[in-house]
Amino acid sequence: MDFHTQADIKQRVQARLEFVEIVLGLNAQFLTPGLIPAHADGTLSFDHPWRHFDALMNYLLLTCFDMLGQSREFTDFNSWLVGKDYREEREMAASKIPAGTDSVTSARTLNRVYLDLYGARVSFFRFIDKVLGLDANQELLMSVRIMRGDIERNEWTSITVEPAASKQALFHLRNMYTHRGVSIGGIYGGVVRDWYGYQSEGYARILREERNGIRTDYCVRRWPDVLVDAVKTGLNYIEADSKEK
Repeated sequence: MDFHTQADIKQRVQARLEFVEIVLGLNAQFLTPGLIPAHADGTLSFDHPWRHFDALMNYLLLTCFDMLGQSREFTDFNSWLVGKDYREEREMAASKIPAGTDSVTSARTLNRVYLDLYGARVSFFRFIDKVLGLDANQELLMSVRIMRGDIERNEWTSITVEPAASKQALFHLRNMYTHRGVSIGGIYGGVVRDWYGYQSEGYARILREERNGIRTDYCVRRWPDVLVDAVKTGLNYIEADSKEK
């Protein structure tokens, strides 16, 4: 069975949308500010059990971008190396390797060409740039704000709401959960009643990183609604595309 046809992608994406609705339905059971753990000094932490439900929804929706942005049926690297259907692509990749190149460098070149064709980054950004219409694209990218500040001085030095930075931030958030198991959710749904029903235009933090003296906060607004709307736009796109074919 081919698990990467448009019909299968549509089925899996719809299943994720339904599951996100199920998770949202659990929110009332975790609406308890008292579940926020305290630090040793008695101050409250930025944590709450609901944060992990929120992160799961964000992750599931962000990884739908990969599937909906594929311009060709996905294949793994090993299948690409040996499959007869990919011979021309392999030959093109091999032509980029100079004579006498060592095996490690040759392997890197092959892998780079493969990723350019089938990598998650390519399909993720293609979804944002090509699949989403202008309005959905702007709504998605404007839903992300990046704040950077000096840790020692405890002050913010820059606040960015800019399309190129937002695109990179979206992919970074996806990868932090996928590859590092870092939560990309907020605690707000666990402490504010009807948080998902009336979120203001303000931004709320879902991830903080600190390195080299710089603090970076990734903040979003109207999530997961904005992500759901984007995914539904993607579903409409592949449905229309399949009818044209």
